[in-house]
Amino acid sequence: YHDAYARGDIAARIVDAYPDATWGECPSVNVPGDSTAEIKGLADIDRSHKLWRTLHRLDRLTNLGHYGVLVLGLSGGEPMYQPARGTDYELLYMQPHSERTAEIVQWDSDPTSPRFGMPSAYRITTGVNWTGLGAGQKTMVVHHSRVIHVAERSMEDQSIGTPRLSRVFNRLTDLDKLLGGGAEIYWKNAAMMLQFNAAP
Repeated sequence: YHDAYARGDIAARIVDAYPDATWGECPSVNVPGDSTAEIKGLADIDRSHKLWRTLHRLDRLTNLGHYGVLVLGLSGGEPMYQPARGTDYELLYMQPHSERTAEIVQWDSDPTSPRFGMPSAYRITTGVNWTGLGAGQKTMVVHHSRVIHVAERSMEDQSIGTPRLSRVFNRLTDLDKLLGGGAEIYWKNAAMMLQFNAAP
């Protein structure tokens, strides 16, 4: 799906259409009651962390696979694998990831837990997969309390959704064959070879 998205115009349009329409404009936020502080808080987050643009990226990454996550960088200094407890944190950054860079490494297997069957830890790969001075990647384990997990069109498991290209992938493959085959047929007919045999 990632390769089809990177190289295919129609596949990219299928993945991008809804996120582009959804996040093309800043959404209006309605909070019941005295919402002035909450709306100002969201505006501050958008100004400092580009909230809506980040959610647009998360939406696209989620649709490329079975889920996406938004890693929240919080102040406090604790390791990322430890749970974030309480509310005495400041948001430092937000990083959207697809399932390729946010692997689920632990599930809650306690049937008495309210999070039973849900991810409890992720292996997050951060950094730029690129060459050049300062480029490189780092892998770390992140506790679920520092992550917002997003999955669309989930079935039995609410944590695992359905990739947007899943149901149309065969048609996209057929379309590639049709377009390539059409060009080949045209070439064979347009560049017809004729052979003349002269009598001895």
